Amino acid sequence: MLLDEESAAQLRGLIDKGVLGGGVFEADDIYKTYDELKARGVEMKGPPTVQSWGTATVMTDNSGNWFSLGQEKEAEVS
Repeated sequence: MLLDEESAAQLRGLIDKGVLGGGVFEADDIYKTYDELKARGVEMKGPPTVQSWGTATVMTDNSGNWFSLGQEKEAEVS
């Protein structure tokens, strides 16, 4: 209930058009979450890849909007 009906309708329109990309979700265990989402039929653009900051993959919804799934690298203890 964060949006009024007019704003919610505009947001739904953007989602339906497939132009609302760039959302980011964080995972505690990206490999487990990736496997679970893929098993449920979520379209994944590829397996998680290790980056300098952590690990990430990209997924899309049924309207073509893309979302990032990431897990930050654990801080090294010295």
